[in-house]
Amino acid sequence: METLGYKILEINVDRIFSSTKKYSGVKDNIKVDIAFSNGVVSLESSVLAFRLIVRILQDDKTIIESTTSSMVEFSETYWDQMIQDGKLILSKKIIKHMFSILYGTARGAILQKNKNNIMNNIFLPIIDYNEIFDEDAIFDLADPILSIE
Repeated sequence: METLGYKILEINVDRIFSSTKKYSGVKDNIKVDIAFSNGVVSLESSVLAFRLIVRILQDDKTIIESTTSSMVEFSETYWDQMIQDGKLILSKKIIKHMFSILYGTARGAILQKNKNNIMNNIFLPIIDYNEIFDEDAIFDLADPILSIE
């Protein structure tokens, strides 16, 4: 079995919000808005932070919002392989893995938050990560803000 070269230090549900007042009670005109980002916490300790913000909107009004995050530490060998010519190369495999974990966490948090209210039939759809992340992400380490959106 192949090892990934990193370990997840933590996974958090940082924020979960739902507004039954903004929900019409009918599952019409609902869309999902997703923002996924990452940043280097420390180049010396080879730690990356990932964040996923999911908003479920009805008629362009946010009815549910979830923010999940994680901290990932890479082995020294793997980290050294990721840095090339002053750039951090984050493989699509890692991106997909972290996205799937945070998306699944958000999905569960949303279901748990709304299990006893009128929005208990609203949940995040299953999505194909291959359609979203089809190539590695490359970041210039001189750039103070590293993010994927």
